[in-house]
Amino acid sequence: MGVRLKNRWAAEAFLKSYTEIFAAIYDTTTQDLGAVQVAYYGDAEVASFQMEFFAVEAEPSAVLEAIRAYPIQPDETYVLNVAHADETPDTTYANLGYQYQRTYPLYGIESPPALDVPKIAVFEVKRPAQAMYVNETHLQHEPMPVHIVGHPAIRQFFAKIEGQAVGWIQVIQAVPNIAYINNLYTLPDFRRRGVAGALLNRVHQVGVENGVTRILLIPSEMAKHFYATHGYQPLLYFSVWRVRRPAE
Repeated sequence: MGVRLKNRWAAEAFLKSYTEIFAAIYDTTTQDLGAVQVAYYGDAEVASFQMEFFAVEAEPSAVLEAIRAYPIQPDETYVLNVAHADETPDTTYANLGYQYQRTYPLYGIESPPALDVPKIAVFEVKRPAQAMYVNETHLQHEPMPVHIVGHPAIRQFFAKIEGQAVGWIQVIQAVPNIAYINNLYTLPDFRRRGVAGALLNRVHQVGVENGVTRILLIPSEMAKHFYATHGYQPLLYFSVWRVRRPAE
């Protein structure tokens, strides 16, 4: 095993949520290989690579061995996500033939509070027709998945202003008492009007009603300040490494 990871629970809950929501949306598969987990995307239009490996607390040598044992085809590529406690990635992977790509944080909040946000109408999507209504304004921006409406672990909400859907949020609860926000999007013309805050507040409210004690998410660069303002803080980080074939 590698160095003990602070907030390992958050890494495990994130992986469970992330892989399950991708399976629901893109019909991808996930395997636990011991030192790593692998999400296989194949030809799904979700990324430029065919699979993603995730390592939590495993030694780099064990990670490399697990990847080498996985049946990667000659024309397939992958990325490796390695969890760590701070923003500094493990440079051991550079010596093993991997190229560093980026580092992203996993944010979280405990006991999600009620937020002081503008009163904007927010509705839960319970029928495919509602998702299609959202996509009337979002199709060229960030469309809402229609085929997952009614999934027992995934809930989607949209905000409405001036007779149109102006933003939406997607949350999954694949782990008891922990929710993961997979998407939060506001139409460009309606940003800075409290839409994102209203959507986030609704997720907090619904979470508390359903026994959620922690919420996790991966913020974009643009959204980091927004989430920090509402109480979210980094719990750990993942560094992303890429190589076409495992290092020999």
